[in-house]
Amino acid sequence: FFAELYQLGMAGPSGKWRLDTPWETWLYLAYILLEFWGYSLIALGVGRLLGVATPVNFNHPYFATTVGEFWTRWHISLGGFVARNIYNPMMLFLVRRIDRKSKRLLFASNLLALWLPFIFTGLWHHISWGFFWWGLLVGLIVAGEKALWEFKQVKTALRAKPFTGATITWRIVGIVYTQAMIALTLSLAIKEFQAA
Repeated sequence: FFAELYQLGMAGPSGKWRLDTPWETWLYLAYILLEFWGYSLIALGVGRLLGVATPVNFNHPYFATTVGEFWTRWHISLGGFVARNIYNPMMLFLVRRIDRKSKRLLFASNLLALWLPFIFTGLWHHISWGFFWWGLLVGLIVAGEKALWEFKQVKTALRAKPFTGATITWRIVGIVYTQAMIALTLSLAIKEFQAA
């Protein structure tokens, strides 16, 4: 219901979204979240009525402070499937075959193991070059974020006590950064997704 009201207000009665800028892409993604989250909540409710354990599929992705965290909070069932069946086996395969003392090789193997799941996820949504490039770019961003986490200063800043000025600032900057990156990367492929 709320998703349809939002679409009516943002896209008009035709329901045709303009997706010419990352900002418009971000607004469209908010609509997809409302719609998909609504379906997921209905599935949770029906599952509880029938006594069937139904997993949560969205965990407040718009509060994520990194692109990697966003995609672990968004469509959790698909993310779990991809992690179990593509990322984990690929990472295990690569780690067993490289020298663990070589940080460059570990980073390269992590990058490859992240690229493939994101490329698969993009192509799962729609087989196109736009979604291929989306997966490649998002995999690179997530790998870069993981590498950044290894710096001692970053770990110290992000593990500070909650609700201090520095952590609140980091959190706000992280949320803004994440939403900007999500909109920019999806703007590569979203028109193809909408046309499908």
